[in-house]
Amino acid sequence: MRENCKWIKDTISHIETEKIPYNFFFTPLALKKAESYYGSPIDEKLDYPIRIGGLKSIKPVYAEPFIYGKYTRDEFGVLWTTGVIDRGVPIGPCIVGQDLEKY
Repeated sequence: MRENCKWIKDTISHIETEKIPYNFFFTPLALKKAESYYGSPIDEKLDYPIRIGGLKSIKPVYAEPFIYGKYTRDEFGVLWTTGVIDRGVPIGPCIVGQDLEKY
């Protein structure tokens, strides 16, 4: 962790670093292909200098139908199709009315 802190401080201070920051977000199919070539886990094999993590969600980005069924609902109440090659599609309107009660 300390190495990452130094790397971040150097980057912010415009001091040249050994690694260039980048992040890949693979679709499930692309991840399988990359791992078959580079090995697994891919982030350790490629030695990412920084990783970006997503928020925890009831619905994963790629919700597989055989696990979640044909549809799944996220934490905001939006109904989504599920799929292994795409992120799914929202079903119906995401916002059904103006309700500012919670604000």
